Formats: sequence, C-alpha cells, structure tokens
Amino acid sequence: MNTVPDAAAPVPQPELVRLLLHDQAPDLAHLHIRPSPASGSSNWVFRVGETLTIRMPRSSDYVVDLENEVAWLPHLAPGLPAAVPEIVVVGQPSDDFPRPWSVVSWLPGELPLALGESRRLLLAESLGEFLQSLHDIDVTDVAPGPERWGYRCGEPVTDTIDSWTEQAAAELTDLFDPTSVRTAWQRLRDVPPASEAPCWVHTDMSEENVLVHEDGQLAGVIDFGGIGVGDRSIDLLYA
Repeated sequence: MNTVPDAAAPVPQPELVRLLLHDQAPDLAHLHIRPSPASGSSNWVFRVGETLTIRMPRSSDYVVDLENEVAWLPHLAPGLPAAVPEIVVVGQPSDDFPRPWSVVSWLPGELPLALGESRRLLLAESLGEFLQSLHDIDVTDVAPGPERWGYRCGEPVTDTIDSWTEQAAAELTDLFDPTSVRTAWQRLRDVPPASEAPCWVHTDMSEENVLVHEDGQLAGVIDFGGIGVGDRSIDLLYA
C-alpha cells in the first residue's frame, strides 16, 4: 500500500484546516487548531479545540479507511463498553483538499506504555471485555464478501506473502535460523480455517490505538480504518 502522500496535495497546515472548517463546518472554524502528535501513517491529525480532532487521509489509498470509520463507528459504538471516536463532521473533497476528511471526538487517555503488573492486569481484563463486546455485535446486516473482511483479515496467503517470509529468513540469519523460520511459516500455512463464524474485528489493536486511564483500565480505542468482518483471532495479534 502506498504511504506517500499524493503529489498534488500539499502537507496540511493549521491555516488549511481552518479554511476547510470555515467552508464546511463554520461553527468549528473559531476553535484553536494545532497539529496532533497522534498523526500516524494513514492520516494527518489536528486537534480542534479541546474535544475534537480532524483526520485527513495522507493519500487516496487511505480514503477507504476513513469511509470505513464514518460508515461503521455509529453502528458499533452503542454496543461497546469503552469510548470510541464519535463522527461529528464528514468533509467533502474540494479544491483546497482533494480527499474527504472527518472531524471526530478526541478521546482522553494515555498510551499503555510501561504499565506495572496491576495496571497491565486491569488493561487485559477491560480490553478483553471490549473485544468480546465487539466480536458479539450482530453481523447479519453486513453483506458478506472480501470487501468487508477488514485489513488483512481473510486475505488469502499468496506467493507474494510467501516471498516476504523467504526474504526475511534470508536477511535475518544473524538472528534466526532460516530453516526454523521456514518450518514455522509452513506450520502457520497449514493451520485450518477459523472454526467460528466471522465477526466484527478491529484488525489493528496495537498500543498506539489503545488508551488507558491512570489505573490501567481501558479508556478508549481509536483508528477503526481497518474495521471489518472476519476471524476474531486477528485482534489477538498484538497480545
């Protein structure tokens, strides 16, 4: 997937954000706008006031992620025990910025870095409850098919992916025995398909998408661009 911003689109500055808000969400244009350290590889992120944030896809490749969030977060949020971003505004492409964008609620909380044992336990319990609730949300109203699998969820293992493993085995011989790497990969290749019915999955439960309270309890989950329906084990990838 391309991670380079589209050549025709400038790197946004607060002045551009204010212009977009003035044109499409004028009630927010007076608020203080500043870059957010939460900007990731998919979106430029700016704080808007104290309770909102604007998300602007870095390239056209990431528009589908933003559309995913806009389409499904309102459907999923009522069934979840912790906060997720609320969609406030959906901006349309314009001469000033060529892709759609969104304004969502800013979730308070800290990243789960360097937690002590008791705080890790509280996070594990509350995060497990969150994932169970997400996986239990009804999917009968979601059309089946690869377009709803979620990021890398249900994607067939291809010769290209096999070649990545082979390349890693060859380049990391100073760290891992290449024969053991190839054997481990083949065992993974032989794992049978999921035995449980497909369910809603976040697909990117990495630490930068998880927010915690001071005591370690889950405060919120962000970045639902890869949300889809598939094998629930994908959400255990970072465990």
